[in-house]
Amino acid sequence: MKNKIYAFKHTSNVIKESSSGGAFTAIIDVLKNQIRDKKLIIYGACFNEEFKVIHRGLSVEEDWTIFRGSKYVWSDLGKVFQDIQIDLEEGHYVLFTGVPCQIAALKRYCTVKNIITDNLLLVDIICHGTADPRIWKDYIYWLESKNNSKLKRFSFRYRNTKWLTYPTFAEFNNGIKKDNTLDIRLFTNLFFTNLPMRKGCYTCKFANMNRHSDLTIGDFWGIENIVPSLSTEQGVSQIIVNSCKGDKILCNLQEICNNSSMLLIKCTDNSVLKYQHNLNEPTKRPDNVDIFWKEYEKYGIEYILKKYAGNNFRGIIKHGIKKILYITNLMDIVRKFK
Repeated sequence: MKNKIYAFKHTSNVIKESSSGGAFTAIIDVLKNQIRDKKLIIYGACFNEEFKVIHRGLSVEEDWTIFRGSKYVWSDLGKVFQDIQIDLEEGHYVLFTGVPCQIAALKRYCTVKNIITDNLLLVDIICHGTADPRIWKDYIYWLESKNNSKLKRFSFRYRNTKWLTYPTFAEFNNGIKKDNTLDIRLFTNLFFTNLPMRKGCYTCKFANMNRHSDLTIGDFWGIENIVPSLSTEQGVSQIIVNSCKGDKILCNLQEICNNSSMLLIKCTDNSVLKYQHNLNEPTKRPDNVDIFWKEYEKYGIEYILKKYAGNNFRGIIKHGIKKILYITNLMDIVRKFK
């Protein structure tokens, strides 16, 4: 079927716990109403006790909210596919969320194992690429050493700050809490250089509109130009329908939105795609990526953070200026003149 594109905003309470507009939570709410006679099990990416990014499954009665929020690191799937096979064979309904290549791998696994997938809903994200877990592990160790404490909580998209700023938050066991300070922002800075990506991300064959999932979700970049009247202060999700199964979810979501404060807007053309680079092509491989990896292997994470992520005098000044611009709302004016 032809892709359908929607803009979505959940209630403000849900948005505060989400990366953008709360689409993931809305999909779960629809499923709970749609399959009342079946047990719903949700699979997604989360941090384990050591802040390694892993995939795991939780029933809808458990604290599945740990799957909310962005994780810019490749997740370890472990034996998740085997667990999903057992769940489906036992008659449960499964929602699997992941990056597009994980979705394709799960579909292939189900085909090879002759698994009936009527009760499987696949939701992927608009993926910029995933960072190599080795760098994330080293960064966590560096961060804990710097703050003399084990990490207790980390968020790549802390929602007490503006949606567009990619704010971070960290809390440590010694009581220290940091809101978008330079040291807890360095991994995000590094991520958006495109240097720490896994090699396959630069040639990703899933960075297009030929999706293997039923639904695709992500930030709705450019929504202020598509629907100027829509407030983007707290974030807006983009939902793309890729299958009849996904279309049924959106039809039910529309009914819920008609009787609530949630907002669902269908986009009438594909002009929105020009704001989503990774729905058109993969993230570009930086020219200096080979040098980056050689330096990482030779000198380690602290050298990399200093040279590429802004952990230096210039980076401190730049970070301070940006903070002032965001706090005073001057950054919006600066963007207009770019």
